[in-house]
Amino acid sequence: MREAMVLNADGRHAGHRDAWASLCAWRAERLPWTRFAALALAVAWIASLGQPFVPAAAVGRFVLAFTLVVQFRLWDDLVDRERDRTRYPE
Repeated sequence: MREAMVLNADGRHAGHRDAWASLCAWRAERLPWTRFAALALAVAWIASLGQPFVPAAAVGRFVLAFTLVVQFRLWDDLVDRERDRTRYPE
C-alpha cells in the first residue's frame, strides 16, 4: 500500500529534514534552555532537600526534572494548538 505524500505550503515533500527543522524551531522559540534548565535545577534541588548529596543521584534528578518540564511545556502547546491556530494564523 502506498502512503499519501505530504507536501509543504511551497509544494515540496515534507520529509524528515523539515520535521527536524520544525522541531528545532519550536525548541528555540518555546523552550529557551537557560530558563527551563534553571527551573529543572530548582525542582531537582528541592527534591533533594534532606538527603545526602550523591553526584549521580543529583544528575539523575536534574535529568528527570528537565524531562518533565519539557514534557509539560509540549503538553501545554498541544492543548492550546486549536486556539493558537485561530489567534495566530501565520
